[in-house]
This record gives sequence, C-alpha cells and structure tokens, in this order.
Amino acid sequence: MNIQPLTIECNSCKKVSELEKDLTIAVRACGSVDVTVIDGEEMFLMSLEME
Repeated sequence: MNIQPLTIECNSCKKVSELEKDLTIAVRACGSVDVTVIDGEEMFLMSLEME
C-alpha cells in the first residue's frame, strides 16, 4: 500500500502545506485549523499477496 502525503490549503492565509507523519491539521504559518484537503485523500494498493 502506498500512502501519499496529505496536502492541505489554509482558507485564511491560502498557504499550502503537506502532512506526512504529523497529522496535526493546522497550518504552521498562521496556526489556523480552517483548512481544505486538496490532495492525498486516496490510497493506492501497489501489490497484494494471498495464500
């Protein structure tokens, strides 16, 4: 499974931020939590092995 980073845009200052491991949904530039997810909501299954 390949999980891509979550990309958010602040609705206040319009700064775009990328979240990887830190899932604090706050824009570091202004501290706002009024954000919109603009990329990274999907997950891709790259391979599956079953027995």
